Amino acid sequence: MKRRRLLASLPVVPLLAACGKEDAQAPTPSADQSSPSASSSPTTADIPPLVGVADGPGHGKPVKQSGSFAPGEQLVWIPAGQGHNVAGTLSIAKDAQPAPVVLMLHGDASQRDEVANLYVDEAAALKAKGISSLRIDFPGSGMADLGETSLDYRRMVADAQACLTWFGKQPWVDAKKIGVLGFSRGGSVAASLVGARPEVAALATWSGAVSNGTHEDPKNEAIANKDGHVVVDLGYRTFDYSKQWFSSIAASTPLTDVANYTGPILIIHGEADAVVPPSVQTAFEKGTRSRDVTRLPLPGVDHILNVLTDDKAPSRKAVQTTADWFARKLG
Repeated sequence: MKRRRLLASLPVVPLLAACGKEDAQAPTPSADQSSPSASSSPTTADIPPLVGVADGPGHGKPVKQSGSFAPGEQLVWIPAGQGHNVAGTLSIAKDAQPAPVVLMLHGDASQRDEVANLYVDEAAALKAKGISSLRIDFPGSGMADLGETSLDYRRMVADAQACLTWFGKQPWVDAKKIGVLGFSRGGSVAASLVGARPEVAALATWSGAVSNGTHEDPKNEAIANKDGHVVVDLGYRTFDYSKQWFSSIAASTPLTDVANYTGPILIIHGEADAVVPPSVQTAFEKGTRSRDVTRLPLPGVDHILNVLTDDKAPSRKAVQTTADWFARKLG
């Protein structure tokens, strides 16, 4: 227990500020940033009947179409309670039904396709292995029906839980073969999720911020505490963070939440990650009861897997390694 408390206290560089610096060149992904087959319009080909989907965004809020869609992918709205529906892109494997499925969770102020369409590529790699996937938008990002100030850690975990509940209603989902992938803060949420939902059969993280909460950005937190919110310039976009965002991050406990998880875990991270240092991954690796942990450190690679550099090999390796790993663990 004493060792566990020490691991939980390891710091993470402020994600909302530091990710902004690394993502400074990253616009919202568009179709031409992903594989040649991607488009900006969803299709309904290969999609079986869906159970329990909403007709559109909640709260009567109009949202602008965004995101990239590979052939056969569909935009879905998943009820998450209190009039809120989660926007997601659904990719269903057609080789066998029911099939394994992976829920993909994005990082701070990103969106469901992730930087440079990494999650679009991951969905395609999973589908090639016979694995379905769902990538979702958290409040304030992509096509979310809740605005930026509605985002907090509890809401992110609740939205992810709503998606798992929705999976349980789908005849095309093998309920014993559900995986979760989280990138950066999405890795934190994934860790908290598997701690609460034992039906998750496999957990993967990219640059996962699996460290218990701290006051990551005291300066902006002080402004939010005074004014109720603060608009932060991330370099590639601004984001309006609420007072509740900062307090919920400080109170978050992903490392504690994942401690009793015994399923297989994949940890992929850059050794040159200045946002979530490798020491956080070491604490994560040692801080769970799982006896099936695979860790892939990538030498010289940054927080976003060098995807915005000329060297795409690390990000491609992460995508393919993750698909291969899920195929083994959920197969």
